[in-house]
Amino acid sequence: MFLGLRLLEGMNLAQVSAQVGIDLAQRYESEIQDLTELGLLEQVGPRLRLTKSTHLIANQVFTRFVE
Repeated sequence: MFLGLRLLEGMNLAQVSAQVGIDLAQRYESEIQDLTELGLLEQVGPRLRLTKSTHLIANQVFTRFVE
């Protein structure tokens, strides 16, 4: 998940979920919502990605998924 988010285009949640066998959107729903509301993540169609300003602090965003 972290590698996909590091890409400028982000990651396709449905595609990655199918590959790993876990519904990532459901599993991380509250984290995704919180980070989106804070302007750190954005969802564009099926893709979830870091906002442009977030790339500099990406590791801080990623800690929300492993706490």
